[in-house]
Amino acid sequence: MTAPGFRLARATIRDIDALTRCRLDLFRELQGEPAPAVAAGFEVRCREALREGFAGDTLVAWVARPAGGEPIGSLILLLYPRLPSLANLRTREGYLINVYTRPDCRGRGVGGALMDAALAHARRLGLARIRLHASPLGRPLYDRYAFHGRDDEMELDLTGP
Repeated sequence: MTAPGFRLARATIRDIDALTRCRLDLFRELQGEPAPAVAAGFEVRCREALREGFAGDTLVAWVARPAGGEPIGSLILLLYPRLPSLANLRTREGYLINVYTRPDCRGRGVGGALMDAALAHARRLGLARIRLHASPLGRPLYDRYAFHGRDDEMELDLTGP
């Protein structure tokens, strides 16, 4: 898929470095510059997780690039099994992460092209639903696609003491 100024392609295992770089750039923008040791550990673990996801067919990703250039955006769709409910008998769902466009490339349709590709793929797979966590900056994009908030979810962080 192409759009003005960039080309969108489904990512492969060869794009792990580009996906990792976009993911780290997203966290830098949202949380500030991490300590070098934290960033290095993150990159190693992120590459491992992406490699596992590609190998296990539990993720699909896209990368946007200008002709012959470095990535300017990415999106990762994680795929999960689910049990059917009375309202929805489908047995797979998705979780969007790392919907990211480099700040100097925003407003050119990169985020929309990434979302279009992911949602078309999700529909082809017959996913029951797609969930995501929205940053304030990303919320207008998700609103355009009719994502809506929920107030019935809770979480427990198991990484702490």
